[in-house]
Amino acid sequence: MGIVRALPDVEDWLTAEAESWSLLSDRDYIDLVRRWRVEFLPLIAFGPSFRGERAMQILAKRLLADVYLFSGVEVLELSNTGGRWAAGYRAVGLPSLWRKLANQRELVVVAGDLSWSCVFSHEAGYWVSECLYEQPPQTGRSVADAFGTATILRSGEDILAQVRADRDEWIDPQVM
Repeated sequence: MGIVRALPDVEDWLTAEAESWSLLSDRDYIDLVRRWRVEFLPLIAFGPSFRGERAMQILAKRLLADVYLFSGVEVLELSNTGGRWAAGYRAVGLPSLWRKLANQRELVVVAGDLSWSCVFSHEAGYWVSECLYEQPPQTGRSVADAFGTATILRSGEDILAQVRADRDEWIDPQVM
């Protein structure tokens, strides 16, 4: 038996609401959780972009896209103890969120591109609420990168290092 197990009530919801959905394999679950921790645990330390009702309003507009839903990850800062066990799903075209179920199962919902994530808790409504986190815009790109004309996207630091290396090749060190 693998680590990912089914949540029948979540699967009932996905069957009723989503255009399509699938259970994640163990490998996909592990990769997703690893990426999610790297991207979002630092953001959680600084606080959510939105919480409670406002988070739910924003989330409702984003669910139709490709999303992942998973449990089994503790986020104790948000009173999320990980739910019953590790479960993971990919869903497309989810028109609504069953908020009570998401809180009961302590789900984490994340965009397919990991640009945002919403963490649910069984304690929601008491002293905690659902929290939506958004990734900050990407920085450190060159002007050519920003306009999509660069053949390889590089940071400003990388470009500066290349310019200095090229300069050092043709400058006589004796003159400097």
